[in-house]
Amino acid sequence: MFYDQYVCLLLLYFFTPALKSLRALQQATNWEKTRVKLGIRRTSLGSLSEAASVFDAELVRPIIAELAAKAGLSQGEVSRAEARDDCLVSTLERYAKALDGELLLYVKIDGRSYPVSLVK
Repeated sequence: MFYDQYVCLLLLYFFTPALKSLRALQQATNWEKTRVKLGIRRTSLGSLSEAASVFDAELVRPIIAELAAKAGLSQGEVSRAEARDDCLVSTLERYAKALDGELLLYVKIDGRSYPVSLVK
């Protein structure tokens, strides 16, 4: 694993509240859309564990701060978001906009997907 791939995975972890463990992050590398979007390969749990001791995560802090500033979040808000088990939809929407993205929300019932409107 290269440092840029590790940084992408760290950012994915920090800004994806559903990823609550190293194992969940590793499983996310099995998602084809994620691999294509981030330009990464499937990663083993052992590689992630080893990378945590080889790469200095503090080097990512300025990137997280820049993304937080684009999303209009203070450092305190980022810290609280990292510590939470869940996240507000409005916060996810700000993250997506900061990354020039769009938050889309769907509910799946009996195998059918229904879009949920986020219009205020």
